[in-house]
Amino acid sequence: MALQAFMDPSEWCIFKERIQEISSSIPNILGVLAVGSLIQTFRPPYDFYENRRIGPMGIAYEAIRNPGRRKIFPGKKSDLDLWICTKDTPQSSSGESIVDINGIALLEELASGAVVRPSQQWCRKKEGAFSDYYKKSELYAPVFSSLDENNEPWMASRFKNILEQDVLAKLPDFVERIGRFTLQKIPGDFLEVRAFPESLFHLRPDESTLIDGFEDRHPFPRIADDQ
Repeated sequence: MALQAFMDPSEWCIFKERIQEISSSIPNILGVLAVGSLIQTFRPPYDFYENRRIGPMGIAYEAIRNPGRRKIFPGKKSDLDLWICTKDTPQSSSGESIVDINGIALLEELASGAVVRPSQQWCRKKEGAFSDYYKKSELYAPVFSSLDENNEPWMASRFKNILEQDVLAKLPDFVERIGRFTLQKIPGDFLEVRAFPESLFHLRPDESTLIDGFEDRHPFPRIADDQ
C-alpha cells in the first residue's frame, strides 16, 4: 500500500495498535475501516472496472459507483480516511430497510430516464430520500454523541483528537514526513475521520458537479462487495 512510503512496518504496527486501543476505550465503536488511495493496492482487483450488473439498473448503479474516480497513485493532497462503525440505535436500525427501498426506487427512475444524473432534480430526490438517515445525531448512541462537543457525532472528534495526540507522541518521524511531502498536516487534515451507524454504514456521498458548479454530495446507498 502507498502508506508504506510514509510509514515503516514498525510504525504501522504502532498506528494500528493505537487505533484498536482507542476504539476499545470509546463506547459503542464496533470497528474502524481505513480506506483511500494510501491504503489500497496500486493494482485494482482484476474486474474492478467491469460492470457486474447487467440491464438498465445495473448501468445506472455503475455510474454512481464510478470506478473511474479511483486514484492509482496518491498525490500531495492525499489523506487517510478512517471510517468508524458505531452500534445501532433504534432509529438507525429501522432506517436500513427504508434506505435500501428508496435506493432501489431512485435507481429505477434513473434507469428509466425519469431523472438524470447529475442534476438538481437528482440532488433533491436523494436529499428527500436519505437526509433523515445521514449525519443526524439521533442515529448515534447518546454516550457516543456526548463525546462530540459540537453535537456532530459523525465527525468522531474525540477519537480523532486522541489519535492525533498519540501519533504526535509516538510517531514523530511519520508526522514530519507527512508535513514535508504532502500538503496535509497532523494534527489537521491528514486524518479524515467519520463515524456511521452499522445499519447505515453503506450510505455514502454520491459526488457530482452540477452545471452551476454546485458540488452535490448527497448520499446514495452502496453495495458492499469486493469491488
